[in-house]
Amino acid sequence: MYHGWQFGQDGQCLHIPQLPEDAKIPAKACVQSFTVVERQGIVWVWMGKPEAADVEGIPTVADLDNPTVASSDYMIDLPYDQSYFIENALDPSHLYISHEGTLSSRKNAQPLEMEVLESSTFGIRGRYRKTRQKNSPWVNLDFVAPNLVTYKSSSGEKSVRIGGAALYSLPLGQGKCRIIIRNYNNFSTWKLKLQPRWMEH
Repeated sequence: MYHGWQFGQDGQCLHIPQLPEDAKIPAKACVQSFTVVERQGIVWVWMGKPEAADVEGIPTVADLDNPTVASSDYMIDLPYDQSYFIENALDPSHLYISHEGTLSSRKNAQPLEMEVLESSTFGIRGRYRKTRQKNSPWVNLDFVAPNLVTYKSSSGEKSVRIGGAALYSLPLGQGKCRIIIRNYNNFSTWKLKLQPRWMEH
């Protein structure tokens, strides 16, 4: 009976396809409404009081607003807490071990030079680089509270090459979380657009 019901932004029921034309929509046929905002292709829902919603606090990635940048997005449900995922993602040494054969190789595991550039209640800005390669470029590694970890590489101060990964995490319950991964760049956009999602991770 509820299929096809349509609602306004305030939760008021506007149309019930199964209802005869001369019948009134029941007053109880309404739903609770929430503040909803779309940012960079992700829909965000504020579950609290609408007046407390802070859309400026939504964590976004500035590079994704660049029209030359393409991204490939996918989701994975993981059998562990969101806090565990964030801790793991903020340790760049995990790339060599956890992503053997996809993003890296165990033989490339090495000491990393790391720096925390800024730390506050809003998150952590940092960077790291490999120590075995001379003049290895820095990779920015940031955490934007409460749920975004970003990796961004560049090839110099004035580089026009943009590339990175944004990892959003969402708690699904005790011992479960979902991650939305957005790999992006502006130099092999054809690959991001054409490569099947299942090859990504």
